[in-house]
Amino acid sequence: MITSKTPIWSTNTINTKDFIKEFRINEGTFVDKSFQRRSCWSVDRQRKYVTAMYDRLNSTPVVVAEISTGIEAEKQYSANSFGGRRAYEKAMKGSTAFQNKYVSLDGLQRTTAIEGFFNNEFTISGNFVDDSGNEHIVDNEFYKDMPDSLRTVFLNTSVQVTVHRYTRYNTLSKLFF
Repeated sequence: MITSKTPIWSTNTINTKDFIKEFRINEGTFVDKSFQRRSCWSVDRQRKYVTAMYDRLNSTPVVVAEISTGIEAEKQYSANSFGGRRAYEKAMKGSTAFQNKYVSLDGLQRTTAIEGFFNNEFTISGNFVDDSGNEHIVDNEFYKDMPDSLRTVFLNTSVQVTVHRYTRYNTLSKLFF
């Protein structure tokens, strides 16, 4: 039997457009630098990842913890234990005016690559096929400069996301031992 205290997780597939809206770094997802390494992929590595997305290659899931259920787990664990609850509340506030819903556990590099391309921080090159089967040769183009049909392909590409719920904050860093 699963109670609200029991940590659970689920993996879902969503499109890139919804992923960007829901899981944007510091505008939906908090990065705790005590256990999530900083963004370190080179621009070339980010280009390769985005190019693979256009080939419909689905990588491993981005993994996050849901803040609201984490706070609930902390409250249920102990009414006198505020450390985990404070950590989640800090994560919720983040460093911007946005209220975060998640804590990043794995996939920061992939998330950063998706956001970087969408925000026109780097270009890609290659032969890409749109949803109608038309091939496009792209040479060093930003997302904003790509044909509409290829921007649509990018936004509709699948991203897997695993969400941990009811997980105490002090166990988050232990999920990947």
